Amino acid sequence: MNQGAWIYVFLFAWLTISLVTAQAKPDLVLGAGMLSLPEGVLLDPNSDALNVVDTGNSRILRFDDRASLSASSVPSLIIGQRTLNSTALNAGRNTSALGLAQPGGACMDGLGGLWVADSLNNRVMLFVGVANSTVSGITAVLQLGQPTFQTSRANQGG
Repeated sequence: MNQGAWIYVFLFAWLTISLVTAQAKPDLVLGAGMLSLPEGVLLDPNSDALNVVDTGNSRILRFDDRASLSASSVPSLIIGQRTLNSTALNAGRNTSALGLAQPGGACMDGLGGLWVADSLNNRVMLFVGVANSTVSGITAVLQLGQPTFQTSRANQGG
């Protein structure tokens, strides 16, 4: 299969992500029973990884090898939560560098940094070393839009 022809389609009603090739029929349904309101899919420009913005579960799921994905694939890394079963806002804790609150989108830069729009916390977070991390629950190294990692008020609290 030509990987360059892959198109990722969000099916909000079924809360899954489907992989569609040029034949316009799903070859893979990913995330059945795992996702809640997925709002984005991004490819790591430095690897073969697929990242899914799982907004309703306040996390980003990373699947390291998209070429070998199957319906039963589990993420290799979870960002914004400590475990796959955790789904609470801010990882069930106060606002911090670890948790996310309904991320609305994400992108990766050329150095492998993962930038996440952390919508309910009114900030943008930068996670580095995502490709090399094997431990879920990594913390952000930078946030934009708030004076500290512990604040979440709109307009920097002003």
